[in-house]
Amino acid sequence: MSLAIARAALEGFFACLQDAGIGYTDLGTASYGEFPRQLYTVSDEPSGEASLRCYEQEFASIDGLYQTQPATLADIARQVMLRKDDIIVCLREAGISIEDDPTYDELHAALYLGIFGVPRGARGGDAPAGESVDCYSPVGLDPRDV
Repeated sequence: MSLAIARAALEGFFACLQDAGIGYTDLGTASYGEFPRQLYTVSDEPSGEASLRCYEQEFASIDGLYQTQPATLADIARQVMLRKDDIIVCLREAGISIEDDPTYDELHAALYLGIFGVPRGARGGDAPAGESVDCYSPVGLDPRDV
């Protein structure tokens, strides 16, 4: 699925929000890759029901397909591996053990442990349980791509 199709669905989401009187900010796309994540914020509303209805009606299924299609996942892996040396430094500074030349799956597993909280002793790490280590943002990636 192309970014153009996903973008059209996002525009539908924005139109629905606008019709419901809900503010939003279009933040563009992530600055990397062939299949970048679309970035936006939605203003607060008392119940959140209208924005959720708009999301589910206009954007949820398209966004889900776009983000999980094989081409997007391969693009994310490529972007991570391009930055692997800096990511390895970050992980090691956080106390997470990682091989010198990890595969993408090994690197992804270590990043996942870092971003969602490193259990004590996980993969040789010493970080306290629940401590989050973001080694994505410092290298210009989006932690939501973990």
